[in-house]
Amino acid sequence: MNRQHIVALDSIPYYGGSKASSATFLNELNKTGVDISVYSCNRASWTSAKFSSRIGQVKACRAYSFSEFGFLSRAEQGLAYYLRHLLISLKLLLLIIKMRLINNTRTSALVGTSGPGVDIAIYAVSYITGIPVIQLVHGPVAHSRLINLALARAQLVIALESEIDQLRLRSKELTIVELKNGLAEHCWPSQRQVSFEKLRLYWCASLLKWKGLDVFIEAVKLAEHTACAEIHYIKPKNTELSTSRAPVSHGNITAREQPHNLDLLRSQQNIFVSTSDNEPFGLSILEALAAGLLVVIPKDGAYWDQRLSDKQNCIKYPAGVTGLSRTISWMENNKSELEGIANAGRQQADYYRAEYCFSDAVCAATKVLEQVKNSELSRA
Repeated sequence: MNRQHIVALDSIPYYGGSKASSATFLNELNKTGVDISVYSCNRASWTSAKFSSRIGQVKACRAYSFSEFGFLSRAEQGLAYYLRHLLISLKLLLLIIKMRLINNTRTSALVGTSGPGVDIAIYAVSYITGIPVIQLVHGPVAHSRLINLALARAQLVIALESEIDQLRLRSKELTIVELKNGLAEHCWPSQRQVSFEKLRLYWCASLLKWKGLDVFIEAVKLAEHTACAEIHYIKPKNTELSTSRAPVSHGNITAREQPHNLDLLRSQQNIFVSTSDNEPFGLSILEALAAGLLVVIPKDGAYWDQRLSDKQNCIKYPAGVTGLSRTISWMENNKSELEGIANAGRQQADYYRAEYCFSDAVCAATKVLEQVKNSELSRA
């Protein structure tokens, strides 16, 4: 029998941790013998050299692109929102029909890689074709009647631990498996190359306001230190969410937009600072731990705050500019303690290997595909 085939929808026009997580999941699923097509509004993010190290060696993976009208691409509610996703649905349906008629490729499942509110098109296509849906959830899901109706069609929801309880409140009928993020071997970051003789602060995230770039910059200015700071940022596209102004290099702060040599530049830093407000997971934090950087996180009850211990395998600070600036000053005066804390953090990262972390999610997805295969055999 031919290999099974899935189509993954990617409606996010910029790169981020959620897309990296989705790519790793698809990579692990591909290892089981499943062919993958990605239908993306930003095909380059799946085919460019910048992203190839993230997605790894995904065999039989094809990336297709779709375009959106400017004003519709930012629509998150109202008639424009419905029109936007109706058009994406029609384009996705045409792609599936084309692959079936021209390439003789039958689609066994549709995968939403961003969240039900963004991936609503796959549910419309599922309603028309009967193709089952597998939904990835990387963060909070908005409350709406449409999203609840859509989720009811999902054969499988793979969600972060922080989102599972609220998803179960919506429907006890949902089949939910925890999304445990991890790093693939080929994506393991290069190791830190510098000591803590001079502090080298590192911040890496998108310019979405809740990522806290403004907090980081103000704290660096206020703290008493001789450190230099490196900022790597992503400009979000087509979003109505609040964003910070793109930083510029000045004084002891260097700012770069999505540098192609990010892995090399990160290895030349020694302290990773997170200023995100209740980060659902924080893939960049995991990458920093794996690279051997000392990780500095806010005391906010988020994922890594619950799993790391202050001054044992990370440094924690009271959220906000004042708390972070005082913590930077403390590190300046206690450099001898930092190496041991960073090394302990590096050991924590070893528990986050993709082949282990994604195993439950991949197993659940293959069960859905097995049910599809059995159904096709019974009709043959």
